[in-house]
Amino acid sequence: MTDSEQISRTVSEFHGIQTPESLRPAGYAALLDRYQLKVPLPRVLAGIATLLRSPELRAGLLGARDGHEALRILRAHAGPSRR
Repeated sequence: MTDSEQISRTVSEFHGIQTPESLRPAGYAALLDRYQLKVPLPRVLAGIATLLRSPELRAGLLGARDGHEALRILRAHAGPSRR
């Protein structure tokens, strides 16, 4: 697969919103990024971090009992909502 065929690219900002880590948009976010769609953003978008730098975040995610706890940990790490 060539660079021009890749679905998503690594970003540190997505549609004007600073991301907590460099990441590759995933799922719906990847489609929005790839085709530069100008549509209202959903409340939650997915991205895959290229490097998980925070040992506290890594330990918290590995120890999370379920997806709800993992999401709470991620939100706490990201800080206050920018919306």
